[in-house]
Amino acid sequence: MADSRPVGDIRDVQHDLNCCRSLVEKLLRTDPEFPAPITIGNKRQWFLDEIATYKATRPRRRYTGDTAAKRDAADA
Repeated sequence: MADSRPVGDIRDVQHDLNCCRSLVEKLLRTDPEFPAPITIGNKRQWFLDEIATYKATRPRRRYTGDTAAKRDAADA
């Protein structure tokens, strides 16, 4: 049975991560946690749910004076 998860090309990955093509290429080469693409025809495609999971596991940026209490209050 074929996998029916949605796939996207590098432009979709760029859009989901809000970055440029060269950063996607760099992540592919250097970050062992970045999802590997599959090949369909001669194009690289990524499972979009894997990209979403990767994005969700990235650490949040911290700023000077940023505390969990401030962030939680702002999110409420």
